[in-house]
Amino acid sequence: MIISLSEILIKQQQLDKYIYDHNNVGIEDVKQELLLATIVELAEFANEVRSFKFWSKRGMNSKEDILEEYVDGIHFISSFANYYRIDPIFNLSNIRIILDKRVITNEFNKLFYLLTKINYLKPNDYNAKLIKKYIKQYILLGLGLGIKFDEIKEAYDKKYEINIKRQDSGTY
Repeated sequence: MIISLSEILIKQQQLDKYIYDHNNVGIEDVKQELLLATIVELAEFANEVRSFKFWSKRGMNSKEDILEEYVDGIHFISSFANYYRIDPIFNLSNIRIILDKRVITNEFNKLFYLLTKINYLKPNDYNAKLIKKYIKQYILLGLGLGIKFDEIKEAYDKKYEINIKRQDSGTY
């Protein structure tokens, strides 16, 4: 399966410019904040999936809630993909739905590990490779949880519009 983030990256570039202009900053000024925001969004996504909550008998939250948090992460990783000019096309084959809580938790832990390795971002090949790996793993996790790529794009578009309105109204 070929997945292309091209449309998302174009919209994210427009959104980032809009946000940066409204806040009088550039990506160079806020890279560390973007990295922390990515970590926070990954944690919020994990919290909705609930795979690590061994003490709880309740399963995952609704697909809608999971998708909302997942797409927040797509916004931030798209900003990094644009910054590093990462090829937005991934060849992903043999996607399986992940039902095992330990496997899901392990996938989240891998993503957190990659983010901590990225840490201080400088535009070099090493970080670009790590970010591309993170993006691919993030997409694979979403697909493995049963989120279809069309759903990702649709949810991204909705959140994009919300983010524009928030900037316009100052309610961020």
